[in-house]
Amino acid sequence: MPLRALAHERCVAPLLFIEVTGFGAGTGSRVRAQATTAIEAALRAAAGTLLRRDDIVVCGPNARWYAALLLDRGVPASERAAVSDADLGIVAARLRASIRSAVDEAIAKCSRPSEARHADGKCGMPSEARQSRPINFGVRVGWTIIEPRDAERPLAELRHALRGAAVVGRIEERRGTVLAAITQELRTPLTSIVGFVERLRENPEASVKSRARALSIVAEEARRLSRLVEGLIDAGAWQAGSLTLRRRSTALGPVARRAKALTAESARDRRIRVTVSGEANADVDSDRILQVLVNLVDNAIRHAKPGGSVEVVVRGSRGAASVIVTDDGEGFDESTIGPIGTPFATGSNGKVGLGLAIASMLVAAHGGTIEFGKRRGGGAQVTIDLPNR
Repeated sequence: MPLRALAHERCVAPLLFIEVTGFGAGTGSRVRAQATTAIEAALRAAAGTLLRRDDIVVCGPNARWYAALLLDRGVPASERAAVSDADLGIVAARLRASIRSAVDEAIAKCSRPSEARHADGKCGMPSEARQSRPINFGVRVGWTIIEPRDAERPLAELRHALRGAAVVGRIEERRGTVLAAITQELRTPLTSIVGFVERLRENPEASVKSRARALSIVAEEARRLSRLVEGLIDAGAWQAGSLTLRRRSTALGPVARRAKALTAESARDRRIRVTVSGEANADVDSDRILQVLVNLVDNAIRHAKPGGSVEVVVRGSRGAASVIVTDDGEGFDESTIGPIGTPFATGSNGKVGLGLAIASMLVAAHGGTIEFGKRRGGGAQVTIDLPNR
């Protein structure tokens, strides 16, 4: 057995753990079989490039996971430091992309109308494909270095290594989600800033009104970019346990009106009417809560109907205060209402709302709660509850 050989020779080797997600009880057997075939084909295609001649790939129960022992990258235990973690990360990322592409194509084929005709003479998909729900298929690839020391217990050491690689896979998936969120959210204001600055440079004869309009948009997008960066700094500090809050009794009405003023340019662009009502006090860091409300109001403005409305209501009760932000847009998708409250959760469209993630984090840092739901009559509703000690 290769693991025994590694133990006898006092060598180490990288181990990749490939975990398949998204295939629940409702997944049709035909779709699952096609996906499994695609995964195995992708692994075979990787031989000679990502995987080498002496590497070994094994399949777990029900094809839920695969393990690749990269024997061709094995080295003596004394040279373990020579195995580059960065190189393994690149191999894992490329292998994940290859498998993901193959399975996406296989699932797409399953969803296409078949050539077979029904009794009524019409073409259609097989009944299983028609009835199955959309699959949120995913692939995680983690890695570790396996160093068998006991030639008599190779499987126990393999299980331990697989658990470690699985943890790395989940961490890498999370990191990728966060980086995608940051890229997505920062790209929009940067694109606007660059676009309008270039327009001003290329058209020096533009009217005063046109120039003022362009500069106003540049300033608004720069402020939005600054808020996102500050939020990311706060998120890092919170996760490190070093976020400092300057809490004091604060009137939330003026904070909500300030958030309205800071998002006024965006509201004017989309012809959105923003109203603020109510008063209450809470024991909070006013700057951080302003950041929360700006993110929530800005998000509501961007998702409200063109020419629609956003409403901010402040309410107080004994020992607590609430701020409710609603819009008249399409609202949150039912399947993502729960996960949205988790920082950097992925929505049904595969995107991550960084502003909502930052808002969730800052509210939690205050010991408050945030709830995402649907407004009565249609639209989205976000409710934050804050303590008033």
